[in-house]
Formats: sequence, C-alpha cells, structure tokens
Amino acid sequence: MNLRAKLTTTLLLTLMAHAITSCGTTAEAAAPAVMSPTRVVATTETGAVFSDAVMHRDWILAEIRTAAQTVTLDQRRLAGTGFDSLFSIRFEESMVFGRAAPNLLRGPYALEEDGRISLGMMATTRMATLSLPELNENEFLGHLGNVAWWSLSGGNLQLHVDDAAMTDLIFAPAAN
Repeated sequence: MNLRAKLTTTLLLTLMAHAITSCGTTAEAAAPAVMSPTRVVATTETGAVFSDAVMHRDWILAEIRTAAQTVTLDQRRLAGTGFDSLFSIRFEESMVFGRAAPNLLRGPYALEEDGRISLGMMATTRMATLSLPELNENEFLGHLGNVAWWSLSGGNLQLHVDDAAMTDLIFAPAAN
C-alpha cells in the first residue's frame, strides 16, 4: 500500500469513527432522558417479542417483496463469492447495525407499542459499493429509512416499508 492510500484509509476511518460516535448533538444531550427501547421492550407485549426473538441476532436479507414481485437473493451464489451478508442487520438496545453492500451501517431505532418501528438516519462507511441485480446499497438504505412496522413469520423477520410498492424486506436468521 502506498503512502497516499494509507493516508486516505486513515482519514476515512477517522471520519467514520467521528461520525459514528458523534451522532447526537449538544441539544440532544441536554434534553430530558427518554425511556430507552429496552424499557419499552420490557413493558409491552410486542416489545417483549422483539426483545426475545429479534434483538442480539444477525439477520440476512433473503427476499424483497412488493405488490408486483418477489425478488429472492441467491444466498448460495453470494456465499460462494464471500459476500453472503451484503445486506444484513442486527438490533441492539436502541441501535441497529449492519451491512449495506459492503459498507457498514449504524443508526438509532425506536419501537412503538403497536408493532411500529422507526429507524433513524443511518451512518455508513463510504467504501466502493457493490451492485447486485437484485438490490443496491442506496435502495437498501432507502427501504430501511422508510420502515414502518415489523413482524415475524416462519422464523423470519419482516420489515414492512411504508411506500407505494408495499415493500417488505424479509430477513432470515444468520447461521452463527
């Protein structure tokens, strides 16, 4: 690796670390404390299910369903290339983490008592993206930004997008 490439990499990593650790603002820090999603999870039935079945697990995007079509990501083909987790998420207390072809993503989320979920603005790394015929990074991030509610079906996590196409992102549990 030449000196220019090393400096560029160091600068990008520094900027990424700064962006991820400084997602809040001074005004937010001074605001009164809000009940954390962990506490909401502990006090609501849908939150308890989310906590038990969804949180602390890696989820790999398996399908994208719309009213017009279902697109299945070929996991065998992707595994053969080493890119089987190009589109993935993991929910932790108040934060979601994941990959978006091949960039890392991180952002806040909030659960509502009625099964609604909102994902906040995502911070991502800015490596060169990979485009698959099925989906690209910007489409995936756009869908995540418009998720309105969640459900579980057949052991899969479904994130329902609030859009005209009635998009559902179907995630299968990762084999750990």
